[in-house]
Amino acid sequence: MVNMFEGGQSLEGEQKNESELRREEILLNDEPLSFEEVQKLVHFERLNTWPSEEKLREYLNGKPEETRRDIVAHKAEIEEQGSNIDDMHKNIERFVVFKRFEVKELGSLKHWGKIKNYLENNNINSDGIKVVVIDNEEYWKTFFGSNNSKSEVEPKTIILKKKIFESENIDDENLSWIVHEVGHVAFYDFLDDKASEYISKVHERKKYIRTAMESVAFQMQIGYLKSIGKTKEACWAFMKLYIEESFGLDESLDDTQKALKQNELEQLMQYVNNVFGQ
Repeated sequence: MVNMFEGGQSLEGEQKNESELRREEILLNDEPLSFEEVQKLVHFERLNTWPSEEKLREYLNGKPEETRRDIVAHKAEIEEQGSNIDDMHKNIERFVVFKRFEVKELGSLKHWGKIKNYLENNNINSDGIKVVVIDNEEYWKTFFGSNNSKSEVEPKTIILKKKIFESENIDDENLSWIVHEVGHVAFYDFLDDKASEYISKVHERKKYIRTAMESVAFQMQIGYLKSIGKTKEACWAFMKLYIEESFGLDESLDDTQKALKQNELEQLMQYVNNVFGQ
């Protein structure tokens, strides 16, 4: 892992200069950060600028057209995977007018009180962060895939599946994904006007878990679980389950997919070790 935070700056102007240098290094190297480096990153002064509710509604209303463009751009790849392009377009048409979503303040989520102290103790200012809560399973699958939560860099927000995150009986592991997504938007905010450029490079490199961005999100998430009493072994089991659900069973994977799955699992185990200590 790259150590990008040796030394420290006490003056506000010096800290700003250091932040700019770190942003450039992340864009250039994009290597996972240690837990100590993650903690230093989130303590840098950030802009804490978030989109308006109107902006988020525009984003949701434009999602069908954005998805159509993506299908056209990746038509060959989609067909190679066996998906039917016409069926995908018909499915999108069902949601051209879609109203089953809410835009709300992060702090108004049903279980916000369970994670508030952890974020405050880690200097994550969540004031003004708005989240989009989606209340339709088919819409979610069409536009957001299999995970129950996600973040967006533009507009900078968190998107949650209502039946999971507004459930009365949500478990600690599912709740921790909100912390994970807050880690993403804090990272985007740290990168400032370089965030979109960074995401483009991540897609080009086809890296996921073994990135600076995911090292922030996963280690904040694991740190939250540790703070509420989860053991290292419990976090290992949770990360392993996540990988199994993401990739599927080994019997269904070819050698390349198995190698990628193992690589991602090893990186997640490293994040757990970082948070708990080797």
